[in-house]
Amino acid sequence: MAKKSKKSRVNLILNLVTIALGGLLLGFLALPHITIKAGSEITGTYASSVSGYDLISFEEGADTGVAVVLLFVAIFASLLVVAGLVKLLADSGTIKLNTRIVGMVEAIIALALLAFLIANIFTVKGICNGVEDSLITLGNFAVYATLIINAIIGAVAFVTSLLSIKK
Repeated sequence: MAKKSKKSRVNLILNLVTIALGGLLLGFLALPHITIKAGSEITGTYASSVSGYDLISFEEGADTGVAVVLLFVAIFASLLVVAGLVKLLADSGTIKLNTRIVGMVEAIIALALLAFLIANIFTVKGICNGVEDSLITLGNFAVYATLIINAIIGAVAFVTSLLSIKK
């Protein structure tokens, strides 16, 4: 039985990390993207949150731009997982495909995902209209921690997909 080379182990790890990051992004879409607050210091503050999946709505009154961007994020994160699995199978020799081309397709999908994750920050920020002062808190507030962490995960997925392209 032939020994696996160090390069093939590194590619295996990079492929698995890329697949995991794509799955993680699909899971992180369920995190709050917007917090809705209402209240004052006297009455107390009521807060509710809206997840990314809840924002994918094309009903009347919903912001279509946010829905389209988040729909593309979900689609490209799913495609990234599938492309990572195909690349993993191609690297192991299970399926006969040019691993360099599969890697480039995976990197292009990861780049598109990163672009939509960055656009997501700005579209969600655009629909938030919260007002907060010393007495009253009212409106929608973007949860920047979720939005920025998703963009960072997308950037890391892009880097790992680039590094896994065989030379």
